[in-house]
Amino acid sequence: MSARRGASEAGSASIELVILGPAFGLVVALLVMAGRLAIAQQTMEQVAFETARTASLARTAAEASSIGTRTARLEVGRQNLRCSSEPEVEMNDLEAFSAPPGTPSDVEVTVRCRVDMADLAIPGTPGSVQVESTQSSPIDTYRGRGIGGRP
Repeated sequence: MSARRGASEAGSASIELVILGPAFGLVVALLVMAGRLAIAQQTMEQVAFETARTASLARTAAEASSIGTRTARLEVGRQNLRCSSEPEVEMNDLEAFSAPPGTPSDVEVTVRCRVDMADLAIPGTPGSVQVESTQSSPIDTYRGRGIGGRP
């Protein structure tokens, strides 16, 4: 009987490999995609933090916007985040720069980036995913602030 059982299972390993191989490959690709998304989100949080901190050191809203946008672009490059286009930077609460010294204020920054996922070639997944982060940083309460373009 044992000879008969062995003969009926011949070639079953090949069939199992053909069936389970692509499923295993898909699971590995999904894990790589999830890891890439987690790293991209963490990097975007760091970029938004650095952007908010740099913008909070400015004296005017226009300077904060300019410096913040420049910082976000530099940080994305420095962190090796592969965005499909330039990161979008949205500065919120810039009216805080017109508040008189002694008034507690924050500057809030939202940074968005489309991260390319097309190289993973996983069926049914998008070619790119947008990651974004919003961070805020306090403006020094007693630091002089400018109105308009004057410090």
